[in-house]
Order: sequence, then structure tokens, then C-alpha cells
Amino acid sequence: MGRYFFDLHENDLTISDTVGEDLADRENAGHRASYILTQIAGDAPLTDGGKRLSATVRDEANRIVFTATLNIVGEWGELGTEPLG
Repeated sequence: MGRYFFDLHENDLTISDTVGEDLADRENAGHRASYILTQIAGDAPLTDGGKRLSATVRDEANRIVFTATLNIVGEWGELGTEPLG
């Protein structure tokens, strides 16, 4: 069991975790980071062009043990164009 901290990054914005979570191991921390990113992506509006979200996971010794990045690309189609396929 260890305490892991999740720093979140979206474009030029960074939110540093000062509380952390107790998790069984760093693999669980990696899964948690991926889950957090998908939750943020699902709640955040997507504009034309997209966004890049990432999470850096630190352990109690402040070492980076995992980094996850999620790139979302959004493109508007032209009204009246034929569907793909």
C-alpha cells in the first residue's frame, strides 16, 4: 500500500494533487490515472480542434511512477455532406 498523487494537465493548465490516494501499488495508480482522464474527457466540452489531457502520478517520495496522455480531436463536418462509409 502506498500514497499516490495525480497531477492533471490540460494544455497550459496544471492542477497539482496535494492530498493523494492510498492504493495497493503503482499499477493500480496507473489504472486510476487512466480512469480520471476518461472522466474529465467525458465531462469537458470538446471544441473544434480538440484537447490534450494528461496525468502524472507521483509516489510518496515525489518520484514520477506513471504518466498517461489522452488526445481528443474534434472536427465539425459540413452540413449536407454525405456520410462516410
